[in-house]
Amino acid sequence: MRYWLFPVLVLILFSACSRDTAYKYFTKLDSRHERAVTQLRRITLKEGERTEALISIIYLNPVDPELYRRQHFFFVALYDKRGTGLDAYRITLNGKVAAGVAQLDDDCDLRSLMPLNNPWNAYYEVVFDGVKDDGNITLRFETDPSLQGEVTYDTDQ
Repeated sequence: MRYWLFPVLVLILFSACSRDTAYKYFTKLDSRHERAVTQLRRITLKEGERTEALISIIYLNPVDPELYRRQHFFFVALYDKRGTGLDAYRITLNGKVAAGVAQLDDDCDLRSLMPLNNPWNAYYEVVFDGVKDDGNITLRFETDPSLQGEVTYDTDQ
């Protein structure tokens, strides 16, 4: 009986290690999704210690340079605890106000680029015209003086 215990334990160990893990799914990304993940930035807007909004942003120009080349395009996922949409925010890129903000449908193909595709988020495409960048661009979101945040992207890559 003692001699069978060790081989059974080894068999269980090897069979447990042969199962799929979460890491297997990260290696299935195509190059477009990999570029999207590298461009993902997050902002947490807090009032005191309370989180009021979570914003996830993907800069789309490096993700698909053939499609997004003349203007600056951003894919934004917003969760605002107060229930307000992105239209309640002042959005600027290097100090210039957004040229357009469009809420996306549930079946939009851009949503597949966001690693966390939550049903409670609202998804938007934000476009900027005529913004000069000197290697860096800063995207800023603010609703009032206490709720504001920004992310910076390196455009020289």
